[in-house]
Amino acid sequence: MYDSQKDKLNFENLTENQKTQIQNRYRSVYGIQVVKQGTYQTACGKGYFDCEENEPEEILIKCFGIDFFQFDAGGNKYYYYDYLKNEFDSEQMSD
Repeated sequence: MYDSQKDKLNFENLTENQKTQIQNRYRSVYGIQVVKQGTYQTACGKGYFDCEENEPEEILIKCFGIDFFQFDAGGNKYYYYDYLKNEFDSEQMSD
């Protein structure tokens, strides 16, 4: 399980220049874009890996979602509101 406190970057002892360099590096690695309404196959639905129990092969996005991705790495995850669960959810869309 992810421990946000343990894995959190410690910026306390960094100069402003060092902080800016780290922020610029992450800006050049990660991106976001809007996902339009529609039905999408998840990574396991595309056969990248076996679907876990209760992991869908496809998702329905009734409202807009967010695609959070890495440039040149191929991996991305969709964040969206799941009306059946009545909560926000996310799914891996590629490996």
